[in-house]
Amino acid sequence: GFVVLNSGKMPIGGPDSFVCIGYRNTANDRWASITGGCANLAGSGSSSGACTGVGAESVTGGAFNTASGAQSSVTGGVSNEASGGNAAVLGGRSVTVLGLCGTYPTGPNSSC
Repeated sequence: GFVVLNSGKMPIGGPDSFVCIGYRNTANDRWASITGGCANLAGSGSSSGACTGVGAESVTGGAFNTASGAQSSVTGGVSNEASGGNAAVLGGRSVTVLGLCGTYPTGPNSSC
């Protein structure tokens, strides 16, 4: 496995697995990858801890995207923003998700 800037516990179990950035992320299976966040799991097993007090925002790709809410994520697209806590934008252009647990495309809000 390969790790770049994964702080805290850094279990990398699978051959050719990859964790790029984050905190307490675990990649257990071959070719598994995690690009950011906290206590994520790629593959089998269990996550490696809690994320209390950690921002854990992640932007995976695209251009001019912003993930500023705690544990929010933007996966791709252009000029998107996930500023609500646990908010997620899958892609698109000029999409803003402000609310807690909000998603784009719109999905059911979980009780997070």
